[in-house]
This record gives sequence, C-alpha cells and structure tokens, in this order.
Amino acid sequence: MAASPLEPATVGSSNAGRMYVRDELETIRADRMRTRRAKLIGMCVVTVGMLVVAWRFAAGSPPISMRVLGFTGEQWSDDIAQRMGSREYVVATIAKIRVRGRPRRGSGIDRVG
Repeated sequence: MAASPLEPATVGSSNAGRMYVRDELETIRADRMRTRRAKLIGMCVVTVGMLVVAWRFAAGSPPISMRVLGFTGEQWSDDIAQRMGSREYVVATIAKIRVRGRPRRGSGIDRVG
C-alpha cells in the first residue's frame, strides 16, 4: 500500500519522508496564499472600477439645463396679499433643456413664480 503524500514514508529513511511531507505542505500553503492574494487583488480591482464608475456618474454634468427667458410682474389676490405683506410678485419664465438623450415629457417653457 502506498503512503499518503502528507504522511512520512514508511519505507526507507524517515527523514526523506518528512522532507517530502514538509515540501508538500509548503507547496499547499504557497498555493493558498497565491489564491488568497489573487482574490484580494481581484476584489480591489473591482472596487476601484466601481468607484470610478460611480464618480463618473456623480461628477458628470447635470442632465437638465435651465435658462431664464424673462420676468413678469403679477399681483396676489386681496386675501393672499394681506398674508404676504405685498400685493406684487415676480414670475420667471424658464426653458428646460435636457442635456443628454431625448427630451422628456413636459420639457419646454414653464412659468415659475
């Protein structure tokens, strides 16, 4: 019957068997370390890649651009004017433009006041 590669050989010198086992164990440990190191490096590469993608989306230009087209003066109704302290207010007319892709529904000119 053949001896297991992890046990010392029973035939011949016991020192030779122990050396063989020691060499095999060192090889197994080295393989484990190499595998762990490869996994760690892989995880670091994936993490850095995800951070780069997230940074790219976060630091990109805003998807909507707004431009003020003009201002108009309006007047509150009597009951609202008493609460606001002033009868007049200003309304801005703005244009919303989508920077990337197709325009969304509702984009165009809006009045904000």
